[in-house]
Amino acid sequence: MKPSLLAPLLCLLFAANFLCAQPKAPKALHPKEIAELIRQAGRNDRDAAFKLSVFYGATMGDDRSHEAWLRIAAGMEHPIAEFNLAFMLLSRIPSDTEGLRLLEKRVKAGDKDAIEYRESLAKRRPKENETSLGR
Repeated sequence: MKPSLLAPLLCLLFAANFLCAQPKAPKALHPKEIAELIRQAGRNDRDAAFKLSVFYGATMGDDRSHEAWLRIAAGMEHPIAEFNLAFMLLSRIPSDTEGLRLLEKRVKAGDKDAIEYRESLAKRRPKENETSLGR
């Protein structure tokens, strides 16, 4: 191989490797797959409900359906759904009662993400209180 062709070939191989290593977006579901997940969720399959929340949120960008299925999955005690719903609610209103309840439940279960998130909320609260008190 000629040296002048080696550099472009290496660049092409690097680019192909880089592109293949990127995380894939969640796949779109066929209507039959959606119907099956809804049927399974209706039979208290928390994983199916969570998959629907991910599908509607990440793939479809439908925030209303995402939150509805996330609430259903969290109601079935899906641990990731509980944390994600807590995060969503507390991001909107830091004192949200349901969000705090779900976060504490995940903390008691030893969820490292929940523990870190609670700590970050605690660090922000004194600053928010000082601002609200006019200090």
